[in-house]
Amino acid sequence: MATAGKNSLFRLFSISCLFFLCAGSAFAAGHTIAIWPDHKQGAVSLTFDDGMASQLTLAVPALQIRGMRATFFLIANKMGEDWTPWANLVAMGHEVGSHTVSHPYLSTLSPAEILTELQESQSIINGQITSQQAVTMAYPYGD
Repeated sequence: MATAGKNSLFRLFSISCLFFLCAGSAFAAGHTIAIWPDHKQGAVSLTFDDGMASQLTLAVPALQIRGMRATFFLIANKMGEDWTPWANLVAMGHEVGSHTVSHPYLSTLSPAEILTELQESQSIINGQITSQQAVTMAYPYGD
């Protein structure tokens, strides 16, 4: 019986692999990759969470030297009074996005609490950094 179960499992795995191979080929045949600026073949998105001071002192200078830009996701109620360094990032071509108001595990909150975390964070960021709109967010803990 154990051998029959292993054979069935192997057969199911083989059929699944074949299906995904064929589906992938059919998808690829009907689609093309978009052309990026300067005819690049792709893009990488660099992101930093939590608004840590080391991002300003270490990451930003390293990015600037290389002509690279990133998105910095800030926890709105942990940024203190002086948002100037983060506003300066935007002036340099970086993006500032939301990482919620208080960095909770979103899966433990009610829908209303989640909405509050997202809306208030966006409102705080947009009020402090007026040269851009916070339109992106990174959810805490991958949750």
